[in-house]
Amino acid sequence: MKPIQITDGEWWFYGCFIQYQRHHKLQFDYRVFKDNEEQSEVGSFKNFKDAKSACINNKVDDYVLGYKSFL
Repeated sequence: MKPIQITDGEWWFYGCFIQYQRHHKLQFDYRVFKDNEEQSEVGSFKNFKDAKSACINNKVDDYVLGYKSFL
């Protein structure tokens, strides 16, 4: 399974959202949130590979939105 790009700089993967947020004051470029009611933050990551791993490790089976609601 590959991450599904839902907007420019945002992907959906294993029930999580990956957001690319490049800013000189941020230490890490990728933030991961769960696709649940609370949109719980999983964490911030230096690269896309680590963000994908976080999604796999924090998989959400009963997600709220899913990628199809963005396409």
